[in-house]
Amino acid sequence: SKVDKIRWDLFSKFKDIIEDDFGRKMSIQDMANEVGCDLSELVEQVRLATNTTPAKFYDKLRIRKLADRLRDTDQSLSSLAYEFGFSSQSHMTTMFRKHTGFTPGAYRAFHACSN
Repeated sequence: SKVDKIRWDLFSKFKDIIEDDFGRKMSIQDMANEVGCDLSELVEQVRLATNTTPAKFYDKLRIRKLADRLRDTDQSLSSLAYEFGFSSQSHMTTMFRKHTGFTPGAYRAFHACSN
């Protein structure tokens, strides 16, 4: 089965690298090197585990962690943009809206009202 082919150790290392520092600028090739496999194997393992590409998985995970931070802190948007590795606050807003349908500010305001 598909699940039997997944190297969870490799996928877990990949996920840990991402979560360790979202602001770190790394290519998928750099991540494969750090995980200890070649690029094609990383792409295949991430696809098997998540049904998406490493880059799309990275974006989804980064947005999910950013959403948590928006909900749980009052850290400035510009500071969050830097911490999460976006090229600018505008880029963060565009990506966040693409994934959630909200701007970061609107998301934070909505969750502040619903708590």
